[in-house]
Formats: sequence, structure tokens, C-alpha cells
Amino acid sequence: MPNDNVDRAIKKGAGGDGSAVLESITYEAYGPGGVAMLIDVVTDNKNRTVSDLRANLNKFGGHLAENGSTAWMFETQGVLTAKGGDLAALELTAIDAGATDIEAQGGNLRVLTDPKHLTAVRSALEKSGATVEDVDIIRFAKTTVPLADENNGPLMKLLDALENDDDIDDITTNAEHDPRDHSGD
Repeated sequence: MPNDNVDRAIKKGAGGDGSAVLESITYEAYGPGGVAMLIDVVTDNKNRTVSDLRANLNKFGGHLAENGSTAWMFETQGVLTAKGGDLAALELTAIDAGATDIEAQGGNLRVLTDPKHLTAVRSALEKSGATVEDVDIIRFAKTTVPLADENNGPLMKLLDALENDDDIDDITTNAEHDPRDHSGD
């Protein structure tokens, strides 16, 4: 293979040739058993991605939904874990900085906040002497849907197929028990 072809492929893969414009899109869908889903993708080809997404959903008993039909079922929250110092004092500091919920977990604090206050909460905790370990923005289902046993398998297969798609970045469901979670086993 000529060096020009190799160089061009490397540049394209790194986004350096200007041809690949990545888009971040959230698709809404329903899976087996009426489970609501938010599917975050990062793609350079929307048509390919939505075609692959639709094919996987159809294959495993799901379908794409209209914009806004499932998004209202989820809440976006900033979450961080902090440790060190006086936990009671850190709780007050977090609340003053905008935390909406705090859980003490074995010497650590798990703090939830509106994403717009995440940086302020983190800074306030660090200024108070805490070590902030994990910081993330995640989605929670406001209410969950119980999943009948006959839908567990199809939902698991759908989630596996979606997770194996390189364009899919994250999947959030409102299933009461996510079949991917084996922590109770």
C-alpha cells in the first residue's frame, strides 16, 4: 500500500483531513416490555447510525420514539464522591454550594447536584479539605418500569447489540432492574 494512502487513513481516523465531523445525538426509543431508553451516539454519519440503531431495535423488539417521548422520564444529575475530613461539615459545605442530595457511604460522601452547580460543589468540597474522587454527569430514571421475566432476555440482547455499536456512547433505561447489573447475583 502506498505511503500516501496510509497517511490519508491516519489523518482521517484522527479527524485531521476535515472530512469527519463528529455529531453528538441522543435518540429516544422503547425496548422490550415498554422500557424507555435514551441512547447517546457520537457519529460521523447520522444516516448509517440511525439505520443500524433502527435495525437493532427492530430485531430485539424495540423501536425508535419521537423526540420528547421518553426524555421527560429521566433526570440529569451531577454526581461526585468525596472523602476526608469531617463528614458533617462537608455535608453542610456541599449543601451551601448547591448539592441536592447527599449520602454517607463508608467514610465517603456521594453528592448529587444540578449539573450547573457541579463545579461549584466540587470546588467548595476541595477548599474544605476533602478529596474529590469521582465526578460525572449521569441520568436517573424518575420512575422505573418493572420488567417481566420474558422481557429480560430480549432487553439484554438489545443492550448487548447496542453496546457493541462503535457509534453508541451511552444507554440509559428506566427498567426497574437493569439486566446488565449483576451486583445482586
